[in-house]
Amino acid sequence: MLRRSPAAPHPLLIEAPWGVRRLEAGETFEFSMVIMGRALHALPLIVLAWAHTCSGGMGGKRVPAVLVGYRAEGEMCWRDPMAATAYAAMGVTIPAAPHGPTHIRFATPFRARKDGALCSPRDLRFRELISHLQRRWGLLQAFHEIGRPWEWDYQHALEQAAEISWEPLDAHWVDWSRYSSRQKQSMQLGGVVGTYRIPDEALAKFWPLLYLGQWIHVGKNASFGLGRYTLSNT
Repeated sequence: MLRRSPAAPHPLLIEAPWGVRRLEAGETFEFSMVIMGRALHALPLIVLAWAHTCSGGMGGKRVPAVLVGYRAEGEMCWRDPMAATAYAAMGVTIPAAPHGPTHIRFATPFRARKDGALCSPRDLRFRELISHLQRRWGLLQAFHEIGRPWEWDYQHALEQAAEISWEPLDAHWVDWSRYSSRQKQSMQLGGVVGTYRIPDEALAKFWPLLYLGQWIHVGKNASFGLGRYTLSNT
């Protein structure tokens, strides 16, 4: 399972608002996390870790904060972080595939490697999306017990994906940097953002995988929130 990857993927990822923003003292900041498979049972520890991180200071200047509350997707009321309990397994219901061309919009940089180099918007093909997406999903299922085992012919899927062309609409490259406290240095994590039009035939063959990808993200550095995308018919 790990012959092409140095480690198993993390069963959680952070979805923070994208872009540069200055927060004033006392302002409330919201962000999301996706917690997958068995990691749901560790929710109390995850909430405690965030509370500890906030009190220790956020960002390069270690600005202190307070974790006010948390809630599950779809909930309206905030829960007390100090009373966090593990969630029961929650699933994602996959609707029927839509009719007509569908747009896929990468909201955060999609970092796809091919032949050892990152793909530019011009070089990024539908095959690369499926290659990264099916591998990530397979590893998450294998190591973190997400749902029932999914029978999937990886090589056949790649062959099918190679025959499908998508149309770039406003796809472009964006450079993004983050500071690593562990490595004590700034890291450059640029990738492709923007929209591609996916043809009908791709939905017929890959709809469940494409739909689930909206939660698990795709590409390198997904745990940082990169490779986030949405699907729409408009």
